[in-house]
Amino acid sequence: MQVVFCRQVESGVELRLRIVPRSKKRGPSWDDKKHELRWGVSAAPVDGQANDELIVEVSRFFRIPKTNINIKSGLQGRNKCLLLGGATVEAVLLALQLDDRCPSA
Repeated sequence: MQVVFCRQVESGVELRLRIVPRSKKRGPSWDDKKHELRWGVSAAPVDGQANDELIVEVSRFFRIPKTNINIKSGLQGRNKCLLLGGATVEAVLLALQLDDRCPSA
C-alpha cells in the first residue's frame, strides 16, 4: 500500500505526520502497520509545547528556517499537516530516506 504523506504545493511541501508527544525516541520514523510518518518529541502536549518542539525539530532535521514551517492543520490534534516553505518533495524524501516507500505525487 502506498500512501502519499508529502506533496509539492506552490509554496513548498505539505508534510502529513502523526506527532508522538513524550516520546523516548525523538525524530521521524515510519510506521509500517499504519503506513504513516511519525515524529517523536519529548515535550508534553500542553500549551502548545509539543507543537513548538516539533517545529524546532523539523527545522533542524530539514535545515529549513523555523519561520518557513507552518502547521496548516492539526494544531490541537496528533495528526498534523505541516507546510515546509521553499522545500521540495525530493529533498524531503531524501532526508527521510523513505523514497522507496512513498511516491512523490
